Amino acid sequence: MMPEEEQQPLVELIPSPAQPAWRKGALAAGLGGVALLVCGAAALLQTPGGARSDSTAGLLAAYADGETFQEGNHMYKHSCKPTSVYTLQEVLHNNFGGAGPNPGKEGIVIKALRHKPDWLCPDGDCFQQVKIELHAQSAYDFPKPYMNGMHGKFATITLNTGDSVDVQLLLKDYHTDEILSVPALPLSIYDIDENSDGSGAEYISVHSEHTTTLKSSAKIIRTKIGTSHHYEAQPGQGMAQNPSDPVHLTPDQQTRSVAFNFIKPKEVRFTIGSSKGPAIRMFSFSLYNALSACFDEFLYDVTEAPTTTKAPSTTPAPTTTPAPTTTPAPTTTPAPTTTPAPATTTTSSTTVAVVAVVKKEESTPWLLYAGVGTAILAAALLILYFLCKEEQKPARAIVPPPAPVEEPAPAPAPA
Repeated sequence: MMPEEEQQPLVELIPSPAQPAWRKGALAAGLGGVALLVCGAAALLQTPGGARSDSTAGLLAAYADGETFQEGNHMYKHSCKPTSVYTLQEVLHNNFGGAGPNPGKEGIVIKALRHKPDWLCPDGDCFQQVKIELHAQSAYDFPKPYMNGMHGKFATITLNTGDSVDVQLLLKDYHTDEILSVPALPLSIYDIDENSDGSGAEYISVHSEHTTTLKSSAKIIRTKIGTSHHYEAQPGQGMAQNPSDPVHLTPDQQTRSVAFNFIKPKEVRFTIGSSKGPAIRMFSFSLYNALSACFDEFLYDVTEAPTTTKAPSTTPAPTTTPAPTTTPAPTTTPAPTTTPAPATTTTSSTTVAVVAVVKKEESTPWLLYAGVGTAILAAALLILYFLCKEEQKPARAIVPPPAPVEEPAPAPAPA
């Protein structure tokens, strides 16, 4: 019982230091700064400028050449090395959705020339004749199917306004008819707009794995619906001039286009359509990234990556833990006979307690710095929010007060 009575005073010998007033103030400032920071960030994201990047900025604009990043469960590498360029040449067969005008097999078949970059053709044979096939995966009915196939330098599918259709795109070898395995497949869709009265807004929903490029000023709204990404014409922007060349776009045509990069595709699946309205809607495609010279390479799935952590196989090092054989040292534990000196245990506990107190006193000033810094940052965000909000307000017309009307001087009396 005596050792217990001697150990109890340790709690009194190392009292916790009194809380200074500045420390309480720093803690309050820190909590207040965090609250203001959360409120300011939420308010900023609600402004059109704050949310703009989420709806229009593609993945490609955010990374440097060679930089790796994670999107969902997949890791990618951003690359600006050249990729294949596909030149559309002629329509071989035109019977999309079985609507004609050609009889026979369903689908559109377009002959194209693939120009591979040097890193994909070490043998020097950089040209490959390919076929691009477009197949309807849902009901399709259009009275003028001859408008499908190709229009100038673009592949085209035309719909009645208000209709939609699911599309499957395949890239095949021209001679063997085998589906090609490519590291990445670019696809750009142009002229995503609406009628001048706001009807017939065009959209595309992409169901295959891809990354996206959009201009920062894009007139296209990007949302996620289930596992698909949906791209729709921004309301109130009206119609745009149709492009004549997939490579040379005007600034306005770039804001109405979206470029995709499909990762190692065996097939590409997407849906095109529009809201209800008059007239027809023609969708124009090209196998070319019209908005960026860069693309993203798929590296690996992070959910499968842990299988690479077979480094634990090096942990057979526990076999070196026969060191416990050295633990016969417990035979030296007759030292408990020396434990009548519990005073030594008290000194060890006091040193640990003192060190802990010293560490607390050395770290407390950072609470003040963190609190003040967070509060300043939150205040800056709130100020930025109010400035953005003021910019959104329409300018008020300042009407000057009417000039006083001077009464005409009385005519002089006749002499």
